Amino acid sequence: PSLSWMRRFAWRQESILLVLASSASAFTPVIPGFRGPSTRDHFHQRGGLSSHSSWPAARPQTQALLRLDSSENASANAALGAALVPVYRALAAIALWQATRATPWVDAVVLLATAIAASFDLGPAAQRQLASATKAQQRARPPPPRDGGTPGGRSRPGLLTARKAADQWNLVVSIKVAGQVVGLLASACGAALAGAACIIAADALFWGLGGGAARFDLAGPAPIADKLARVLLCVNGLILLSLLIASCSPLGVGRTVGSAVYAVGILAQLLGNENTRKKKLSL
Repeated sequence: PSLSWMRRFAWRQESILLVLASSASAFTPVIPGFRGPSTRDHFHQRGGLSSHSSWPAARPQTQALLRLDSSENASANAALGAALVPVYRALAAIALWQATRATPWVDAVVLLATAIAASFDLGPAAQRQLASATKAQQRARPPPPRDGGTPGGRSRPGLLTARKAADQWNLVVSIKVAGQVVGLLASACGAALAGAACIIAADALFWGLGGGAARFDLAGPAPIADKLARVLLCVNGLILLSLLIASCSPLGVGRTVGSAVYAVGILAQLLGNENTRKKKLSL
């Protein structure tokens, strides 16, 4: 019995080493013209693997786990994107109801602008961006293994670069959507200026974290010029500053001007995005 237990323990240790080594070799970049000793030969020389070990067997398993992880992320993004527009519009309806009950009329204006933007611009835009993030992650999946466990593609550095770009786009879109949802929840609770500030701060973070350079659409990478991204970041920064001033000011000129800057800015963004979509559809 003790000998059988020792054999099972040795087999488990060998299996762990096999999976770790195959995972490391799967992510090792291939240098053209260089043919050094393989990881398998290294383990055989060190005595870490027995001669009857099936080395290629773990490679398809590693690739399958990576594809499963990407597939789960893409499925989660797709499900979330399908639910975003109804959630945005439901919160916008509650914010609109809060606008009818708001005591300062400037808060009612802010809630009304937030409800309109969330229903017709923020929600559909968030759905499209999450759909593009899903497409980007699907394109960046590792290729299926060939017969015998060999990976299907040889452009490993290019694959890693595409996956890094897709992950960055997914990150900035997720931050933007999360900030907008928090802002809409605050607006639905009647906190007009706080909700508006969260929405604009999410947009500012989106541009500040490289959302323009990392941008994807359903057709593939579609980066925005750095100059335009900086302009949009500055515009969102000015609107956010006006909201902070309005929040710190008593009812009067400061609060009125800050609220007006936000309402005009977010509605102008809605009209600009709508015109851009119409131009793309007409092409």
